[in-house]
Amino acid sequence: MMKCVLFLCLSAVPCVAQREPSLEEKLSDPVVQEAMAVIASWTSRARSADPDAWASASPRFRERIADWRWNRWATETVGAWDGVGAARVESLDALYDEPPAPPAEWVGVVLVHDRGRGGKVYERVWVVRENGERWAVVDYALWVDGAAIVTNAYVRPIPWVPASYGDRMVEGFHVLRPPR
Repeated sequence: MMKCVLFLCLSAVPCVAQREPSLEEKLSDPVVQEAMAVIASWTSRARSADPDAWASASPRFRERIADWRWNRWATETVGAWDGVGAARVESLDALYDEPPAPPAEWVGVVLVHDRGRGGKVYERVWVVRENGERWAVVDYALWVDGAAIVTNAYVRPIPWVPASYGDRMVEGFHVLRPPR
């Protein structure tokens, strides 16, 4: 009987030690705090269609979309921020590449904003710090109305089309129109 109790006690220990940290615990991590400062700065510039947002993003981001295409998208999206409240963190992930992959730290966050007229605006942002370089945005997504994702799939997607495609339509790429 004693062996059984000891076995149960020892087998329960790893389960307790591997609990998921709370959002507050994740946000208190110094690495995450560095990344969050970059995210706050970058999203502020992106929301105002500042061309520096594209220029300061990671090479991975800039390879996926030409600067003129990003600036056009950001300019068209500025109106979505009218009457929108401050961001709050909905979820956060911090990941680290392990050897043999090159060293990199990743932080992904979903930000939620309440709209004055009702509804919410969601942003998903991923930043990366590779090989000890500076943190830089690698991916960004914006949902102008999170509920609409379920009801009619309306989103304002970023046109992830490399500059090499010019202004041609790419198979599988389309922009959904806002509901009337």
